Amino acid sequence: MYEIPDWHELIWDKGDFSRIPEKTLQAFREQAAYRRPVQLGMSFYVCGADTPGAFLPCRIPLDRRMTCPMHGVVEDGLLPSPRGGQKAPAPYEAVLQELGSAPDAAAFDQAAAEQLWLHRVRQDINDGQYLERLTRRHLDYESMREREKMYEIVQGAGGSGDGGIDVVAETHTGRTLAFQCKHYAEPVTAATMKVFHYDTTLGWENTAVWRKHHQQRARHRVFITTSEFTAPAREVAEASGIHLLEGTRLTVWFGYGLPLHQVLRIPADRW
Repeated sequence: MYEIPDWHELIWDKGDFSRIPEKTLQAFREQAAYRRPVQLGMSFYVCGADTPGAFLPCRIPLDRRMTCPMHGVVEDGLLPSPRGGQKAPAPYEAVLQELGSAPDAAAFDQAAAEQLWLHRVRQDINDGQYLERLTRRHLDYESMREREKMYEIVQGAGGSGDGGIDVVAETHTGRTLAFQCKHYAEPVTAATMKVFHYDTTLGWENTAVWRKHHQQRARHRVFITTSEFTAPAREVAEASGIHLLEGTRLTVWFGYGLPLHQVLRIPADRW
């Protein structure tokens, strides 16, 4: 493996690229242009693909299947020579096409998108409330981008006593949103989905948000995970009207900063 100097700086930074040594940035760019994935340290790989608007090649750590949520499966080895034929779109391109949105070269927040997946290599952030904090932060970011108070966070501290609902927000139109955030390594099961369905329907009056604020029941319910959903869990969600956010779609929301209702394909007048 070609040794990238101070490679840990590539993973530990918080979006301030000026703090990363220039020799490290240059070595990473050279390796990403020559070989994908890029090996850092001795035990993990990052994607290394280009993303429109990103300052560096993709630094998302790959999972056990050597897959990046933005760019798909990354084969280990030297980059192949260009060949004829039409190239299949990367997962993020497919999602953007589905949403009817084009990537804005000036709008991709690389650090925000990569924060979702740092738990794969950083045990210090592998805690149960990490995804809740990121979700709440990006709801606030959407308000900042729109220059209007889009969401009022009613509950978002997480922990015990939240009644099984991690984040509750109220839209500027007065509608309640309920979020369940699972920072799992294993897929979310149907049993877990059923619990969230109960907590946001018949069990709503037992939740902390009802006891403290008498908040009306959720108009939209969103289940977010850094893992994936089993087929039975998807069936429960579809039958119950629960929106699912994972993988590529979740990374696109964080990175490109699209409105959440657009990412979930909900018309603005129903949001």
